[in-house]
Amino acid sequence: MILIPAQTPETAPVTMLSPRAVALRARLHAWHIAIALLIGFFSCAASATTIDEEAFTRQVAARLQALHPELRIEALRPLEIRYGAGEAAGGHVAYLANAYQRYRNGEELAEVVEAYASATVKSFDVVAPNLDNIVPVIKDERYVREVSAALIADMGAEPDQGLYAAPYSEGLVILYAVDTPRAIQYLSRKDFRALSLPEPELRASAVANLTRLLPELTLHHHEDLYMFTAGGSYESSLLLLDAVWNRLAERIRGRMVVGIPSRDVLLVADSANRDALQRLGDTVREIHATGAYSLTPDLYERVDGGWRKLAGKTPGKN
Repeated sequence: MILIPAQTPETAPVTMLSPRAVALRARLHAWHIAIALLIGFFSCAASATTIDEEAFTRQVAARLQALHPELRIEALRPLEIRYGAGEAAGGHVAYLANAYQRYRNGEELAEVVEAYASATVKSFDVVAPNLDNIVPVIKDERYVREVSAALIADMGAEPDQGLYAAPYSEGLVILYAVDTPRAIQYLSRKDFRALSLPEPELRASAVANLTRLLPELTLHHHEDLYMFTAGGSYESSLLLLDAVWNRLAERIRGRMVVGIPSRDVLLVADSANRDALQRLGDTVREIHATGAYSLTPDLYERVDGGWRKLAGKTPGKN
């Protein structure tokens, strides 16, 4: 299993909405403000006092060491920390890019550092995957390449220990994971083979688990854009739930076009509405460029029960 520590405070579940998604939902659902106006919210610029990546890494390492003096901790490079017990650090690598982005987006430095340091070591316990606890996670191919390269470079991992990724759509893959309170445990290639199950059957089982485990699914609509919220961790995975899209199709004149700039933001426009497509493209690019847990700036259209990358240049002003 490949553990990705949860970066949330001890009192908060992994499925809590990020501040960005909370702001989106509040604006769309309660105040009915046009979503294009949210771009200014997302492009929160770093202030003159923002510390750099190296300093941020040192602060997390120091707090982690204070909380767990028994550990050996090593800063591999900016935004990467290796930690473990014994004389040599090893066994676990903490990637701080998302935590640093949260800080740059306006969260208090002390709160982000404390949240990550407190949650990191609590992710040590591994839960064995089985057909009742595996869920699908939509990721971009870049994420798989970067994590796999890091595992080899930092941990000396064998290819068999790399992430198992099933092809999905152009630029996107499906990872399979066990979601625990303190970490998302991604299945490795070795884990997948141990299940002795064809990928289509694993996908069907994982989608059923996701449907069962998801909190309340809510559709927000203002003027020409829709947004789904489902707890903050699996919005992108909603692409796999055909029933969701079959229901929404009744409101759409053209084709459904979606943007998944991050794991907790799923936006939808009607291909028959050019203004909506432009607003969707601009908003997706901005969130992808400035937010944590980023996925892709590309848009995807619903075709024959699946998703296809929108051909040509992504709509918008850029």
